[in-house]
Order: sequence, then C-alpha cells, then structure tokens
Amino acid sequence: ELAVKALCEVLNCEASWVGVASQQQGFVWREIV
Repeated sequence: ELAVKALCEVLNCEASWVGVASQQQGFVWREIV
C-alpha cells in the first residue's frame, strides 16, 4: 500500500495504474490475454 502511494506520487498517476506483486501472490491475480 505504501509502495503504491509512493509510486503514484513520483509518477503522478492513479493507484489503479500501478501493479505491485506481493511475495505470496505474485502477479497470479493478472491474466495475460
């Protein structure tokens, strides 16, 4: 959560644009189409 907030401030973007993988989940929640 803090990483997403920091990235949004630096990149001047919305939180929905940022994807951060956790150690437990990784990017499993994303599908490659």
